[in-house]
Amino acid sequence: MTIIPISLLLIARWLLYVISGGRKIPFDPNTLCPANSSDACGSHELVVDCLANARAYPDWEPPVEGPRFDGIGFRFEYDETAPFAFIDLDHCRNLETGEIEPWAKAIIMRLSSYTEISPCGSGIHIYCRTQQPPSGGCRKGRIEIYTRSRWATVTGQHV
Repeated sequence: MTIIPISLLLIARWLLYVISGGRKIPFDPNTLCPANSSDACGSHELVVDCLANARAYPDWEPPVEGPRFDGIGFRFEYDETAPFAFIDLDHCRNLETGEIEPWAKAIIMRLSSYTEISPCGSGIHIYCRTQQPPSGGCRKGRIEIYTRSRWATVTGQHV
């Protein structure tokens, strides 16, 4: 069972990623090749199956030559079928205690949307619906907001 909202699960904008040299590299789940475009996505079920097979069966060979995957992500391309925004709150969570800084907690409470811990553990990701997305990306200090031409890791570690 997953806690990720069904509104995200039903949209085929999922991808796989590999961490290499400290960077997250997106992979098309259909070809298992590096790709960072809006059409290099698949269903949630497909990416979860690829990830599970790569982790559970060390001898599993992907349908095409490729690396073992580190996780899954969701691509944001705002439109009527996927009116979502991604908010990334950097360095706001204590790795030892799990405590979230007050400024980040205030944003989480205000948005009241699906929120999870980032892969590094010190950040927070918020996925929410929006009717008025910012044009392009928006970054100020430790806060980033994106609705288009961006993908985000998804951990399922609900806050």
